[in-house]
Amino acid sequence: MKAKTLIGLTAMLAVLTVLVVRDWSSGRAQPVASITLPPPGATEQLYPGCNNVGLTFSDGTASVAVLDAVSPAGSVETMWRHDAAQQRWEGFSAAEPEASDLLTVNFLDAVWLCLVGGSPTATPTTPAGQTATPASTATPTTPAGPTPTRPAGPTPTPVAGSPTPGTGSTAVAPSEVLTGFRYTMEWTMGAGTETFTITSRGEFEAPDRVHCAITASAGGMAFTTSVIVIGDEAWVDGTPTPPSEVDSDLRQFCPGSSLFWEGFLPLDLTGIPPRQVTFINGVWAVPLSLKGRVQSIPFFGVIPEGADVQTFDIWVAQSGGWLVALQFDATFGGDPMRIRVDVTNPNDPAISVDPP
Repeated sequence: MKAKTLIGLTAMLAVLTVLVVRDWSSGRAQPVASITLPPPGATEQLYPGCNNVGLTFSDGTASVAVLDAVSPAGSVETMWRHDAAQQRWEGFSAAEPEASDLLTVNFLDAVWLCLVGGSPTATPTTPAGQTATPASTATPTTPAGPTPTRPAGPTPTPVAGSPTPGTGSTAVAPSEVLTGFRYTMEWTMGAGTETFTITSRGEFEAPDRVHCAITASAGGMAFTTSVIVIGDEAWVDGTPTPPSEVDSDLRQFCPGSSLFWEGFLPLDLTGIPPRQVTFINGVWAVPLSLKGRVQSIPFFGVIPEGADVQTFDIWVAQSGGWLVALQFDATFGGDPMRIRVDVTNPNDPAISVDPP
């Protein structure tokens, strides 16, 4: 069943995105639905994304009855409750009740109601290997942002035949030209006093092998999952999974996959003035600022209209034209957003992506 193979991180994100979706999707969101709770509860407004609600239904109430209390009907895609004792999420979907493990709720249960179309699609199961741990015990490493430093020696001149950024060349995804590399990505967003962070790290081995370990944290919890894709095979936390079911996670969080760069790379660098060649992540690269073109670049679909962009820089390898690093900083409605991508160990023969 498809529900048994969906990546755990996608399900978890449906819960965590409530921390930021109201500020970053379309400004200050307006309520789009409501739930009428029995006394002593009252009617509560629901917003795009996932909403934390304290239930006042009696013990043993069927989960479908909770969804029936939401207006308009059909607004809720999934309902989630965290089991602190077992450190896992339980979920209910009216569309797939046979795959659900949250079939009843109790008085004063705290649940997340995720609305249709307002959050990543999630089917309520806990895939094998998914664990939830308090953020204080999780160990996600925050990748260092690009800090260009110049080693001793003269500044190199462009390699013959290599692209010269800023004069009509094109920046390409590292997976298009390298036989292998390692990468890290950090994506952090704030919403008021809350912070939502996703980090990933992994390896790429040509032509089609990707490993991606993803950690997401917010609201005092942290989750980690591991994805391996080799050709037409894929594994999530060691469990065989159809590759089509991990595409969305690779697309959002894994720079080792070409899916991550779709819509952004290849990027025409015509008219972007290059700066002095610098040494970063082990290679000579040309820094370029994309800040002036931010509205014309479909950057992962995460830059909301009206965002105040402070930094949007990329480093392009002098030889080969592949993206070495990316740094993005912005605020929206006073809340910060930061993205860092670093590609290292280009063409390292020691890199190997193997089945679990």
